[in-house]
Amino acid sequence: MAIVAIAIPMIPRMARIARSSTLSIAQMPYIDAARAAGYSHSRIVIRHIIPNSIGPLLVSLSLGVVGAIVSEAT
Repeated sequence: MAIVAIAIPMIPRMARIARSSTLSIAQMPYIDAARAAGYSHSRIVIRHIIPNSIGPLLVSLSLGVVGAIVSEAT
């Protein structure tokens, strides 16, 4: 039960990080080039945006897990 209480406040932080990295990647020139090449929106998201936005999210998630473990231990 304590894990749920610790995890729920972390959801908005992770959502903000995911949204900000997605929006910054969507402005990159290679996304414009993919659009010009005629790729569909789903292909651009799957092949370009998701793989490039997963890194910052994993870093933040790993730091969040460490904080949750410390909070649970106290």
